[in-house]
This record gives sequence, C-alpha cells and structure tokens, in this order.
Amino acid sequence: MTIELNHYRVGNEKLSINNNMTTFQRGLKYGAIAGVIYFVIAFVTNRNYAMEQRLISSSSHGLFCLIMTFFSTSMMESFFNAFKGLLKKYCMAVLCSGMVSLSLMITIHIIIDTPEIVTTVLFSALTSAPYYLLFPLKLVFEYEQRIDRLSYRRDHNWSREWKVQSISRPYGIKDFLKVVLLNLTKISKSNECEIEFTKKNFKLNDCESDIRLGFLGDLMPMYKKSWSLDNSMKDFFSEIDYLVCNFEGLVSGLMEEGGVLLSQNHSTQILEELTNILPAEKIILSVANNHSADYGIKYFYKNVEFLESLGFKVIGLRDRANIVLEDRINLVGATQWSNQHHGYLSFLENSSDFKVDGKVNILYPHWGYELEMFPRKEFHDQAMTLIEEWDGIVGHHSHIPGPVTVIDSIKKKPLIYSLGDSSTGLPRRRYKHGIALTLDIGRDVEGGDCISQGTWSFTKLMKASKGSMVLSCREECDL
Repeated sequence: MTIELNHYRVGNEKLSINNNMTTFQRGLKYGAIAGVIYFVIAFVTNRNYAMEQRLISSSSHGLFCLIMTFFSTSMMESFFNAFKGLLKKYCMAVLCSGMVSLSLMITIHIIIDTPEIVTTVLFSALTSAPYYLLFPLKLVFEYEQRIDRLSYRRDHNWSREWKVQSISRPYGIKDFLKVVLLNLTKISKSNECEIEFTKKNFKLNDCESDIRLGFLGDLMPMYKKSWSLDNSMKDFFSEIDYLVCNFEGLVSGLMEEGGVLLSQNHSTQILEELTNILPAEKIILSVANNHSADYGIKYFYKNVEFLESLGFKVIGLRDRANIVLEDRINLVGATQWSNQHHGYLSFLENSSDFKVDGKVNILYPHWGYELEMFPRKEFHDQAMTLIEEWDGIVGHHSHIPGPVTVIDSIKKKPLIYSLGDSSTGLPRRRYKHGIALTLDIGRDVEGGDCISQGTWSFTKLMKASKGSMVLSCREECDL
C-alpha cells in the first residue's frame, strides 16, 4: 500500500509541480502591478514640482520598476538555483536580487535627475521589500513540491550515515511555518472532520481480559527538573502488565553531542521514575520519532544499547520495529517524521511489514502535526485507511491531547490520534497536557485474541516544588 505523507508521495515516482504561469507570464503580471504602484509613489512624492517634471520622473520610475520586477523574477530564480541549502537559497535570492535592484534604481534616478532621489528610492525600497521577501518564499514552496524530500527513507543502504543537519525540521516549509505560528499564538482546535472523544471507559469486544497495556504520551526531556507520577497516576496504572512510552530524544552524555538546534537531551531520571511503575523489562520504549536521530546513527544506536542495558524493551528501529508480547500482542513502533535524513528508523509507510498473523496488531505511530488537537482531513483519511489493517492504533507527536475514538468494524477498534505530552521541562502551559490510556486484551469465545476494552484519562504536568514536576490524572483538559 502507498501512504500519503504530508504532500509527498512515498512510492517509486517523483513529484513534479505544475505551474499555471511561465516565468515570463509571472514576471509580466508582477511587473505591471509594480509599475502602477511605483508610478503613483513617485507622482505623490514629487507633488511640489512642475507637472511635466512629475510625469517624466513618475513614468520613468514606474517603467523602470515594471522592467526591474519583470527581470527580478528571473534574477531571484537564478540566485535561488545558484546555491545549495534551502535557507541559503532563500537568503541569497533576497539579498543579491535586492542589492542589484537597489543599485540600478539609484543609478537611474541620478541619470534622469529625479528631484527627491532619497525619498523616492526609500519609499520604493520599503514598499518593494515584501515582494523581495515573499517571492523567494514562493520559490521555496515550489522547490519543496518539486523535489522528493523523503527519498532518503528508501535508501537501500539504510544503515549508512547521512550528514547531520544543525538546523533541521520534520515537515515541509509550509507546515513548519504553521507550527512556528501556532507556537507564537495559540493551539489549533479546528475540527473539520467533527471528531469527538469517546467516553472515558469504553467497551470494544466481548472477550475475557487477561492482559492490560498502559500507555503514556511523549516523554520529553525535563532538563534540570525532576519528574514523578502522583497517586492518581499510580492508581490508574496499578493493574497494567506492560507500559508503552514514546522516548523522544536521546540520553545525554553517551557520546559527544553536536550543535543541533531543537535537539532533545534526556537525563536518566525519567527512566528511573518509570521503573517505580513496573520493572524495566515490562516497559516498552519506542524510539520511532523525529528526534531519535538528532545526532546521527552512532549516537542513535548507543542510545538504544544504553536503554536496553537498563532492561527496557526498545522498538521503532528499521530492522526491529516491533515486539511480540506473550506470543499474543504485536506492538509496532513507526514514525511519519524525522528531523534528520536517514534510513535507520521504522517509518510509517513500512509499518505493515511488521504485522504478525494471528496476533493482536497494535500500531504505535509518531504522526500528525504539532499543536493541532484534531486531525486535518488528509490526516484523518490516512488514519481511517490504516485502521482497516490494524486491531488498534495509539498515536503521539502533537504535544497536546488528540481524540480518543472507537471505530466500528467486524471488531471494534481503538483509534487514538495523540496522547500528548507526559513529561517536559518547557515552561509553557500548552506542553503540560496529555492522556494516559489502558487497553485490555483477552480471548474471545472462538479462542482468538482481541482488544476488549479501554480506559483513558487526561493528564497534566504540574509543579510539585521548586525544580520538581508531577504528572496527575485530570477529568478535563483546560487548554
């Protein structure tokens, strides 16, 4: 099956872009608009001079801006294509084309003896700045649609090292900018698919439960703060047989760490606290997330080895995506996103390769979009396609709680979009909300295994004392 990831297809074909306008047509359109605008600017700026001189200066200025805007489209594309790296492409397209245009504008006005050269050029430069900033951004969008950003995930030599990027992002530029905007403003509660949370205790299928799985949300670094679970959380997980968590990031100090922006570095305190719930060998940590490869392949495997040396079960690797529990439950970790380019994580498009016939197959994906409570339509459609193949899906990544739903099929299936955050040292309130979940597995009358029921609760990370945070069950989410 081919799965759509963001706006990029994971398959054999390479995406191409269909532009409605050629460079010539686009330049002519923008040039005409610029010519009219800058004719008016020059005409108003030189209002204290004779009409004939005003018309000559204004017409010359407008014609020059039309021509410059026409050629600047090609000029910006040339500078954009001359450099490597998306940030460098954008910056050089802005700076180089801007400096050339400004120099030519000043030269022309000196030649035609414009009375108010400084004022005319200054106002023209200020009003043209958005164009010189936004048009290269349009080139960035087109470039990202034209290239195959996910080609690294199909590298047959998947265990090789790609260059670690100091500035990295999991999404295309449009979605990345949306995440930045949501961080600066407020979270998105847009619910275009009209999805509702199911009740806190939900019945799925008739079978006698004998195994209980517990799930926490993203375990993000606490930095210099300590993390613990209060009695309400311990009571919620008091009867679980296994605990499943997304371990977001890497344990600090295992190797030399490079300067990677937004990398996630853990202390071992969270791991120690987890073992107060269950022994380490009963805790499954998924490393299939967008931060596990922050420092490259050597650190990634060093991190996995360290977690396993403590007794934890680790899933989400390219060649070891899953774990089979008690020969009945197959749990598969996979990620839709990675900040770094590499091939050694378990990616969502390959997750079905790790299904096991005759087991309860549960997908544990790192998917969706940050700070969006409800799924976009394309994300919802993707989830509905995937749930047809799985007995249950428990997702994470958005850093805020997502809907807990039940899908009616031959057997009822749990579909949880996001468990939010269970730990974080970040001070902002929005990152302190999550969901705790349990799923019961048992045998039906025909002797097969199925998910019988589930229970969930909102959680909130709260200050216990100076430098100490505690995770607590909550009836409501006050985001």
